[in-house]
Amino acid sequence: MEHTPAGSVTLYLWQNKNTVVIGRNQNPWAECNMALLRKDGGHLVRRLSGGGAVYHDSGNLNFTFLTDAHTYDLNRQLDVILTALQSLGIKTEKSGRNDILVDGRKVSGNAFYTSGNKKYHHGTLLIDVKTDEMAKYLTVSPLKLKAKGVSSVKSRVLNLKEVCPDITVPLLQNALIRALAQIYGSEPQRLREEDFDSAGITRYEAEFKSDAFRLGTRLPFTWQAEARFEWGSFTLACRVDGGNVQDAA
Repeated sequence: MEHTPAGSVTLYLWQNKNTVVIGRNQNPWAECNMALLRKDGGHLVRRLSGGGAVYHDSGNLNFTFLTDAHTYDLNRQLDVILTALQSLGIKTEKSGRNDILVDGRKVSGNAFYTSGNKKYHHGTLLIDVKTDEMAKYLTVSPLKLKAKGVSSVKSRVLNLKEVCPDITVPLLQNALIRALAQIYGSEPQRLREEDFDSAGITRYEAEFKSDAFRLGTRLPFTWQAEARFEWGSFTLACRVDGGNVQDAA
């Protein structure tokens, strides 16, 4: 993001194996079964953007649009995703600011980040994710599920393979590249590994894999309340001793 030239848009396609990814401000112990994830050799990652916890495996394809504030256009970026899916015969719809739905169920969640004059928008595309594993690791708030009108995280999501049996990760990758060319009116140029600063990548890797960044501070709260609003969830946690609030977050 920091090195994206002004006026350009980079579409980055990527995957993780057996990984729970939490938002910038989330408490990992509240969002997933940490003990089970560790036992199964899974990974916990915290991203810079906000939003909720998601599960990634090799049946999930992730995308990131990286650009400057002047060029950033959420509707145009989402049109790339929608155009790619529609080119494969999949009827989609946008829902609010964050989700893409098929038959009323979520196939893509999105999150956003801004730093100075640079921005990114990224999200998931569920192709053939192991939803049993997803439900096993994620501990979604009952209030969030109630607000979405579903009984579980598994019932809320849909694998694209259920509506398009022939879809594969490479097939969707190619559809996204074609859609990018169509929406932006020019042929995309592929970036190579040598185009990136390897020393800078090493520094970021050390920061983002550290426990301080991934886990944050685990405070011994004794009381917690949660409410759900149209814009998201709000949780107030307090450490109370002798009737006095000693700490709150």
